[in-house]
Amino acid sequence: MRLLAVVSVFFCLSYSGAAFAGSVKQLAVSERVWGLSAPFIVPEVDQTFSQVRNLVGIHDVTLPPVVVDDHIVVLDGRGRLIALSGEDAGGIAWHVDLAEGTDGVYSSSVVYSDGTLLCAIDNLLYGVDPKDGRIKWKRVLRNPLSGDLVILNDGKAVAALVIDNCLYVFNVADGGLLWHHEEVGGSDIRVKGPLSVAYSHRKHVIVMLLPDGKVLCLDAYSGDKVWEIGLSKKDLGVVGRSVVSPVIVAREVLLVDESGVLKSVELSSGKELWSADVESYDVLGVEKMGIFVLTKAGKLMAFDPESKTQLWVLDLAGIRGGGRWNSPVLVGGKLWLLGRNGRLLGVNALSGSVEESYKIPGFFTRPFMLSEGMAYASAGKQGLMVLS
Repeated sequence: MRLLAVVSVFFCLSYSGAAFAGSVKQLAVSERVWGLSAPFIVPEVDQTFSQVRNLVGIHDVTLPPVVVDDHIVVLDGRGRLIALSGEDAGGIAWHVDLAEGTDGVYSSSVVYSDGTLLCAIDNLLYGVDPKDGRIKWKRVLRNPLSGDLVILNDGKAVAALVIDNCLYVFNVADGGLLWHHEEVGGSDIRVKGPLSVAYSHRKHVIVMLLPDGKVLCLDAYSGDKVWEIGLSKKDLGVVGRSVVSPVIVAREVLLVDESGVLKSVELSSGKELWSADVESYDVLGVEKMGIFVLTKAGKLMAFDPESKTQLWVLDLAGIRGGGRWNSPVLVGGKLWLLGRNGRLLGVNALSGSVEESYKIPGFFTRPFMLSEGMAYASAGKQGLMVLS
């Protein structure tokens, strides 16, 4: 981990022209394919997934990949960004080492926007050409990344929140700093966590949560403060403490305090609208569809997004082989939940009934990613699983 001194500046380095992609001969990726049996399928439901492709040879993959054109781009545990051919997943188009010789990665995130792959590794942020792996630009932040990078402003900007709660917003094209925000007294170093900012495409505002329970709403173009409120005190410096990022749904912001109480506040003002004491540890909000909550007691709960009426509850604790469940993914009216031990559930979003259940080998710490009818799940040391 590169933990830098807490100062009010960051260092900027830029690359232009030169390619830094590594030789593809240094990596060897093999592919195994087998049919996927479904332990449980509701009779009237068609089986969604029937085949698994396991791409092995990539060291310790934990992040969901990014699919760009005909490339599947993954970041391995050694900080290598690798582009696999979508046509021949065993073929490597290019790879580039972004960790600069360190043994492991502390925090990381990969997103794509406006012709550029944005990759954060610890306190390094890169803009990479997806066609050949050329590094377009590089920025050195003062501390490692917290959570994930978030794309803003019609894909033209990227937000990076670091672990001492300083928020940077960069131009995607050239990595130029557009603005940054730091609260006075909010720069205490804390441990790695999943905390990210939330962005509203309609209102062009960012919502961020600070360790002391302060919630800020900032203008995404200028960084000006729109409003702030205070939740009860959150101690984000405790190792292993569950932290839930803000979620924006239409005109509301969903927040979780340190006791797991789910709260809804008005996006325009921060005024509290609703709360539910459900001991939540993860939240998915989908406009006109529902608010879906994973609880510490092992339940998946659904609330109506308008009335906040509880629609249904699914008890996940009795489902074997799940372990802790990753964030649900909603596709075509069905919620997909991937357990850390490889249990994959397809849940009807309207009724809460389990319609499909599969078992995938591997250990999964992130939800899978869907693109063009394919599901991509990062299985740690077992590589990348591709379901079709």
